[in-house]
Amino acid sequence: MMMTTTDMWTQIWAIACCEEASPRSHDSYVACGAPAAALVHHGRRERGYFMCAHHADHNVLHRGGAYIVKKGETEMNV
Repeated sequence: MMMTTTDMWTQIWAIACCEEASPRSHDSYVACGAPAAALVHHGRRERGYFMCAHHADHNVLHRGGAYIVKKGETEMNV
């Protein structure tokens, strides 16, 4: 059986966690780890970062990030 785009994203969102640094990580990188709600592109990296809703909104509004796809959507903004 062929996997649909919706099925693919459903599986990704089920396991994806926020990759943004936790505010508790002062000396080394510690990922936030909250369930991901969006895939955000920054231009610093070829692929996007999975982020929780809080970090995604902050990065898009204040750091020049752009949403690639949000949880619940199946069309990517590339």
